[in-house]
Amino acid sequence: RAVGGQHYNGAGDSDTPELCFAPLAQIDQPGELGWAEDWVATLLELQGLQLKPTHRNELHHALVAVQEQGERTLTNLQIQLQDKEMKNALEEYTISGALGHLLDAEEDGLAVDTWSVFEIDQLMHRSDRVRLPVLLYLFHVIERRMKGQPCLLILDEAWLMLGNEVFREKIREWLKVLRKANCAVLMATQSLSDAANSGILDVLAESCPTKIFLANKEASSAENIPLYKLLGCNEVEIRTITDMIPKRHYFIRGEGRRRIELAVGPVALSFVGASSKEELARVRALEME
Repeated sequence: RAVGGQHYNGAGDSDTPELCFAPLAQIDQPGELGWAEDWVATLLELQGLQLKPTHRNELHHALVAVQEQGERTLTNLQIQLQDKEMKNALEEYTISGALGHLLDAEEDGLAVDTWSVFEIDQLMHRSDRVRLPVLLYLFHVIERRMKGQPCLLILDEAWLMLGNEVFREKIREWLKVLRKANCAVLMATQSLSDAANSGILDVLAESCPTKIFLANKEASSAENIPLYKLLGCNEVEIRTITDMIPKRHYFIRGEGRRRIELAVGPVALSFVGASSKEELARVRALEME
């Protein structure tokens, strides 16, 4: 926020109101109707409805009606649906259901600008019927913003994402195709074992040509050496990582290999170094003042 960025909380907490989405708001735009059909079909399947061709035809006709009428909400879609099973399955995601506050807004609370941050920690701990609709919409919004301009997609605390099947497959896709959209993907995780056990280590190793390692006094242990070698480090580099000073030294392995210091000054450190719950609460209090 201090530099004009936006910070969104995907599931809300006591200090930050949660986002309210209007996923159908742009279904009059090219390609959006098809995406909306697949997305709503996912909602219905998450509620246990086995979709048949008749269901999909009914969904298409209802979405076309919503597209033409202008009130592009899930509540209006539910009204347009003639099938009782589909109406009941969609109920939870409408304003009269438990999740309507997240997904049934008249206007989208999401205004993605040049730098947007989405906090999804709490969201990732919800059930699939809550997190998957939100995640799939966020993925779509992010991809919709990529129009060839230089772009950086940062996935912090990636262990949360690698442990989720839908997110893991999306990461696999992003690492392979986003370079064509002029987008670089940066993933950060505090545990190499999360990457090694992700099921997509081959993609991570091949599609992430630059790797930045944090200081780790246990890097030379018998358990950790194989993990570092899987990511291309040799014995000399592993010893270097072991001997580095935490929060000061970083080892970069890309076209070249070297240990670096960021030499962060006091102002920059006050931004990037304040991360505890107490510090963030203080930040929010200062912002309110």
